[in-house]
Amino acid sequence: MSPTTNVTVLVPAWNDARELPGTLDALARAASTIDGIEVVVAAGGEPGQYEEARRLGSEFAAGPCTVIPQRPLGKMRALREAMETVSSRPARYLLVLDADTRIDADGLAAATVFLDQHAELAGIGGLFRWDVPGVGATHDRVNIACQTLEVGLTSVSGGAIMLRGGLVWPHWQQIFAEHDYPLHIDYQICERIAALTGLSFVVHPAFTMQTPRARGFSFLESERRHHRAMFARAPIASSGRYVAGAALTTALPVLAPLAFAAGLVPVLWPVALPAAFLCARRVWLLKRRYDRACRVDAAVASSSSFPAFLRDEWVFAFSALLGVADRFFAGVEPASFRGYRSGP
Repeated sequence: MSPTTNVTVLVPAWNDARELPGTLDALARAASTIDGIEVVVAAGGEPGQYEEARRLGSEFAAGPCTVIPQRPLGKMRALREAMETVSSRPARYLLVLDADTRIDADGLAAATVFLDQHAELAGIGGLFRWDVPGVGATHDRVNIACQTLEVGLTSVSGGAIMLRGGLVWPHWQQIFAEHDYPLHIDYQICERIAALTGLSFVVHPAFTMQTPRARGFSFLESERRHHRAMFARAPIASSGRYVAGAALTTALPVLAPLAFAAGLVPVLWPVALPAAFLCARRVWLLKRRYDRACRVDAAVASSSSFPAFLRDEWVFAFSALLGVADRFFAGVEPASFRGYRSGP
């Protein structure tokens, strides 16, 4: 692929110096397909993390690599201070990259070419390729596939987000203002850009990457944390349909057999028939989503089954209900502000 443009990369690395060699090597390989790259790493954490990051940055030969100290003030502050380092050097594209995420060799070029062809987009998210099997794997494959090239997304999940530099640099202080909750920071960056510009995002299938992902009970705990953040940032009432769907999915293993058994007793039909209808409709909607993912991404059909997807969706739905419980009973603080601030 021919050279296209220059890219600035921001990498927050808190206690992640051990991940940086693979991440920087992947960036160096990807940099050979574009016309210029600059990297800023905000490193901190335990003793020696910053020093090790500086050593690795000095060995990065694909372009300038600046390593700045990260204070224990969170990811958004680290990104803001990294952005301050390059604020006087606007690039055509800005890549916000987690320290444990490896971009595939042609990923940067594919992302910039795609954005060059789609002026209606503020940026794009990448397609994750998780090789770790287990509970949650099918959920991830199906839902990422269903987001691929979906028009009108106001945000995309983190790991790696490519942003149009001409939209970021004039508003970078607002975009990287303090966050309103410790999680969902990547979503908030996208949401602020969408609010400022009116443009949207997509997940681009050629912008592929790898990053670690929790599985099994760790998947449940990870999703519970993210649901807790989601319900803390927005009133649960505004997500009523989402919560109702999660409750129905969680109840399927009990509700479906009960509805069938009650259906054998005519006097219980007024209850059994609506319950059976709700269960059948929920399973049908999940099957339709699974089939759509198989059409979009062949890797879904070859590595996952619909029963595995049902299992994963039950775990995911259960984590959503735990997030609701945390919001009500665990004293989770509500969001301090919405959208973006008009000043720094």
